[in-house]
Amino acid sequence: MAQQSNFSFHDPYFPQGSPEKKDLSGNAPLQARQAQRGGSAMSRDLGLSSQSNDTTASSISNLSNFTGLSTISTNSLSTQGWGFDNDSDSFPGLKYEDVCDFETPMDFPTGAQFGGDEYYQPLCSQPYNSQNEYAQEYTPSSLGWELGTDLVDKYNLILNKNKHYLQIINEDDVTWKTPARVNLEPISSSQKGEAHCHWPGKCNRQGEPFSRPADLERHLKNVHGPRDLRDKHCCPYNPCLNGRHLKKNSFTRKDHLRDHVRDFHQEDIGAAKGEKTARTKEEKRQWQKEQEKWIASRKITPTHWTCTKCVVRMIVAEHGWHCTECNQPCEPERIDMRLRLSPSSREEAQVEMDGVGGMVREEPQPQHKQHQGYLPCQACSGSGWVDNGYGEWDPCPYCNYDEHSRVGARTFQ
Repeated sequence: MAQQSNFSFHDPYFPQGSPEKKDLSGNAPLQARQAQRGGSAMSRDLGLSSQSNDTTASSISNLSNFTGLSTISTNSLSTQGWGFDNDSDSFPGLKYEDVCDFETPMDFPTGAQFGGDEYYQPLCSQPYNSQNEYAQEYTPSSLGWELGTDLVDKYNLILNKNKHYLQIINEDDVTWKTPARVNLEPISSSQKGEAHCHWPGKCNRQGEPFSRPADLERHLKNVHGPRDLRDKHCCPYNPCLNGRHLKKNSFTRKDHLRDHVRDFHQEDIGAAKGEKTARTKEEKRQWQKEQEKWIASRKITPTHWTCTKCVVRMIVAEHGWHCTECNQPCEPERIDMRLRLSPSSREEAQVEMDGVGGMVREEPQPQHKQHQGYLPCQACSGSGWVDNGYGEWDPCPYCNYDEHSRVGARTFQ
């Protein structure tokens, strides 16, 4: 009677009593390889019957389901050698590189195969998707940001049509507290039509609502948005004594520019106060007197006019009496005021440098003294010079001076 062999396959990754298995590299244990190479004689010495071979084949078939070696035939593994010699024809069509391809990730066994209830798939086995970064939506409240936080300095405000969010400026600043993208939560209002600013940082509104959503959009863009994307409305007077002709000092709201041109440069834009509140005939008569005084205090230049809607300067000789931006015509009373002015002569403007180094224009003094009781020209206020709209002083064409005077004016940059 042949002596039975006492060796057995023990694997710490498999429970005791399970069928014989191969290792993770696809090779059977050393004893099994030696037994297969010995042929039938060694099988008789070791007492390995055909039943054990069938058991080994079934275990290899089960193991191949989750090791990725489905290309290996179960019958060939159970009847042929385990070696991977280059000169051996034991595995026709099978290469060693196919079995030991470490770049191909191996599938982990499912919980059902081991009797478990849950199965965890490692993160490294999931394919990368650039959209996974924004799969989870973060909000200031979910991140625990305090109202008025300085963390907003690390973000740019992005205003889409249906969603407002913060985008990180520097990717090195991404942490669990400051993710790459933070969605802004709209604040509900009890009053219909009101819109509250939901900027998580500091805001000068202090909870005061806007009456229209469009006002909120303009507020977010021009107050909390990036500086290079804010609206810029420059003063048409170049140079402006307040420096408002420069982009760095420009207005972010067009109505503020309109007020600046009307109040600071005293152009005839708009009307005197009280027009809308005048109800009775007496109130309207009183407003008419105020309107005449207001018109008399305006600096009306016959060579150009400023559009009330666009606040863009129009040159009469080039553009006429219609705005090239919005095609809105100039008001009839403004046209009449300019057409009633008289032509005049020309004189060269005086220019000097100020202490800072900038160019400052000085209106030349009138060449003739004004007679007592004489009303000065509304275009030049009696100086004889008007701004032609290009940063130059031109002689007032509506004052009666000597027509043989010198012509010309220096250009301001």
